[in-house]
Amino acid sequence: MKLKTTILIIASSLLMLAQVIKAEPILSGYLRGAFLQAGKIDNLHLQNVNDLIYFKAEPFANGDLYFEYPDNTAVASNVKLLKRFRKHKDGILQFNGDGAKLTAGKDLLLNGPGKGVKQFSFETWIYISDWQENAFIFNKSNDDSHKVSLQLGSKDKQNLLFQVVNGNKSLTLSTSSFKTRKWQHLALSYDANKPIAEQVKIYVNSKYISKQTIIDDTLQPPTSVPAMSNLFVIGENFDGKLDEIRLWHSVRSPWQIAKNMKQEIFVDTWDETKLKAYWKIKPSSRFVLDYQSWKADIATIKYFIKGHGQKAVRLGVGKGQWREMISNQAARVNFANNLKRVLLENNIDGVEFDFEWCENNDVACWDDYSKTIKTVTDILPEQLIVSASLHPIFYKIDKSAIKALDFVSIQAYGPRPVRFPYKEFTDNVSSMLEYGFPAEKLVMGVPFYAVKTDGEKLNNKFVTLGYQELFKQHREIDPLVDQISMVHPKLGKTNFTYNGQTTLIKKSQYVLDNKLRGVMIWSLGTDTDYKNPTSLLKAINEVIPGNTPFNTN
Repeated sequence: MKLKTTILIIASSLLMLAQVIKAEPILSGYLRGAFLQAGKIDNLHLQNVNDLIYFKAEPFANGDLYFEYPDNTAVASNVKLLKRFRKHKDGILQFNGDGAKLTAGKDLLLNGPGKGVKQFSFETWIYISDWQENAFIFNKSNDDSHKVSLQLGSKDKQNLLFQVVNGNKSLTLSTSSFKTRKWQHLALSYDANKPIAEQVKIYVNSKYISKQTIIDDTLQPPTSVPAMSNLFVIGENFDGKLDEIRLWHSVRSPWQIAKNMKQEIFVDTWDETKLKAYWKIKPSSRFVLDYQSWKADIATIKYFIKGHGQKAVRLGVGKGQWREMISNQAARVNFANNLKRVLLENNIDGVEFDFEWCENNDVACWDDYSKTIKTVTDILPEQLIVSASLHPIFYKIDKSAIKALDFVSIQAYGPRPVRFPYKEFTDNVSSMLEYGFPAEKLVMGVPFYAVKTDGEKLNNKFVTLGYQELFKQHREIDPLVDQISMVHPKLGKTNFTYNGQTTLIKKSQYVLDNKLRGVMIWSLGTDTDYKNPTSLLKAINEVIPGNTPFNTN
């Protein structure tokens, strides 16, 4: 009898605990890799939400995934790791000629699916043991009409050859002789926005090589690197050593090259967030690790939230070739399987779709979106969290998709200023409930940014500022106000609309009072420091604590 009583008490306690957990609201926070790396998101921001969405990955039309910070951990072939060689230590790669290469990922030199970059820089320390004609320092190629490379020229001239070919447009450049059997720092920058004579610059030990000759016949340079799906390869058939290999999606200046060429880089500035692959060359079996990737960002996030409550860390997927992907069943299945692999391999708790947008009168698009949701939820394991980020104007997924999702977050902010007021927020909630989103699945978004009050656009884009930018000009921000005068760098004195602390507290309280699922923040990187009295997240935490257990039920 005592045993039965004990079991009943335990069962009752577990039920009560489950009900408490179930009642806890979701507080989702979007964070972008560049903001995390540049130190714009402090540890307390990570620790005071319970659903962190790392943004972003993008779908290719076939359902493959592109990452803004791709993982380019490389596989070595006919390459040996040395501990030291002639003053270089702590890891050097020795390439052994024929068949030697590092094979990295496919997303380098892309600015998204189907978009080749217009700018990049490549750096490495290099020691040429024996000049192997046509050996590559780096190359990426789909075919002879779509390629980019830097390679060794003829043995007699010992020149370097750079080539970029994009369809019927190409640019080939040759340098003066390059020394062998000596450590040198080699850097190349490419800028398709410049006149042809200024597009390519090659530096040795941070000094510009003045003798560079364009030897291309067409004199019609590409307007970008071609968008290529094949792998990025380093040191193919090269005979020599490489150390500290870096690839940037930006143009590095001679000053920047000189400053960092003799030291490791620890990314903490906006300029440095343009670093897209970094092979530091450390001992690690047959792999050469990339220290600048989305996986490194996820590891950073998990490190800082450990011991601060049960939190979900999820992947945000948006933009890219999403419209093409969702319209094809084979691509939808491939997309779902790629998500499954990425989430499970990296111990990530789920995904949020941020596709923008199907127009509401585009029935076929919403049907495809709904099919994509159902395909993904059918393929992903049940424990993974799947949500979609929609908008008060663009939201018409079907009932079966709503049922399949764990919850839906509504971007009840912008891009127009009319979306910011409290009354608009409550009206949006009513509209979403009326459409058929259950209250227990409705997460309402709030802005951590400001938009130009009159809605005027600049270069066809709404003019916005991060909330922390307001603080730079107004050290004491009145928590009661939602409009502020700012000096914009291009527009001069201008009024901006935002949500102050009081409005965000009211919105958060409305969510609780109406038993909605929670609040979503766009985005954590634009708040002030959490310890600052003006912090928007700290204000929301007065109503919704961010260290409560995450539960989707």
